[in-house]
Amino acid sequence: MASNNTASKCLMCTRPSTLRCADCKAVSYCSYECSDASWRFHKALCSSFKDFQTPPAKNMFRVVYLMPDESSPKFCWLDKADFLDKLRGGEGNMYDLIPGAELVQESRVEVNQISGQRQERKLTMYYDENFLRYAELNKAVVSSTQGLLAYDWRGPIFACAGKPGSSDFNMVDFHHLVAFFITFRGKFEINEWLSGPKLQAVLMPCDGETRLDATASPRSVMVPRLHYIWDEKHDISAVSQRIGMPLFAVHCLTKSPKWTESRDLINYATFMHTNGIANPKFDCKKVDFWAISKVGNMLIARVDQQHLEPDVAQAFADYCKYHVCTLVNAAIMQDPTAVEQLGRPMKNPPEFVMAEITPEKWAVYLSQWKALKAHDQAVAANAKTGNASAVLADGVTADTIDGVARMGLTKQDGFKLMHSLKIDLGTLLSSLLI
Repeated sequence: MASNNTASKCLMCTRPSTLRCADCKAVSYCSYECSDASWRFHKALCSSFKDFQTPPAKNMFRVVYLMPDESSPKFCWLDKADFLDKLRGGEGNMYDLIPGAELVQESRVEVNQISGQRQERKLTMYYDENFLRYAELNKAVVSSTQGLLAYDWRGPIFACAGKPGSSDFNMVDFHHLVAFFITFRGKFEINEWLSGPKLQAVLMPCDGETRLDATASPRSVMVPRLHYIWDEKHDISAVSQRIGMPLFAVHCLTKSPKWTESRDLINYATFMHTNGIANPKFDCKKVDFWAISKVGNMLIARVDQQHLEPDVAQAFADYCKYHVCTLVNAAIMQDPTAVEQLGRPMKNPPEFVMAEITPEKWAVYLSQWKALKAHDQAVAANAKTGNASAVLADGVTADTIDGVARMGLTKQDGFKLMHSLKIDLGTLLSSLLI
């Protein structure tokens, strides 16, 4: 995870950085999005790096081993003179350094194929070319890359940095090694996609961020293509699929140490994963994880990777919270057996629920949401200028917008919608423990 204060280049995108990994302090990032994107790979060695700062004896250097039966890579110290002697074919040989290998080969890595940047120093990787001897993939490589492999790496591997025997392998080197594993013999179109520019997403602030900064609101952020959001196919909001705008909705890994109050990690955007609307992620299991979990900030992005306006993301979160969830709760309250299983999705939501989750209904909602926002901004502006009594002729009333009944735009609208469905609010609130 990242902390402030550094002046190096970002490990993920090579831009000037302002954050440093708080654990190993060996890599830097330009943003929390880059830090979160890196963490799933970086964590394989991050915690152990601090234990390999001082060599146990003189003339030793640090390398990394990726053993086929071990769940993660590991650092190791090698004697420089002994290593160079083996490299030159003197007493002993390289087979002593790769247990069980039959045909030791080396590969050099000089360019990070994902960032397109030439590395400050090359990497040399040694491995058993007779990989068919090994029945399974190298577990350490699989865990280091999170399974993002095009080539079946098998057998033991170790790597060193710079001129062999001259430099210690570090965490930046490990990042380049992981990029090599991911892109080696990968399909051209996949590698080309990975090497493309960052993609836009929307950050939805949690209660802690808005508590500390009253002006905090959904905002655009740029996300690396190796960020986990683009892999989370099961974190697609089911409601967003039904309205024809599939969205990823995932939580951010980085949490601020200033978020100390009980509600700080709550994020209303979790309602994008609405209980009661079928989603393959949950497969009819308990779906209240998103609704009750304290997830911190969230990232929202379009599955088609097109630009997503922060206002649209916020409107969709409100749509799920105040409109769709109100309807789902109404359906639950109309089914006496459902109250006992509020944590489970309804197998067959009533038609009146599904009829409100369509592209057409969403278009109406978004139009009303934007009209209400403009109205509220105008009211605030009038109040600021001392013209608070001015009547706005913008078609917005407590019950309608442009003559059409208001959908669930706010909490109050949700209560009105529930009342129109003849649901007793007292019973509902007590059953939901609100």
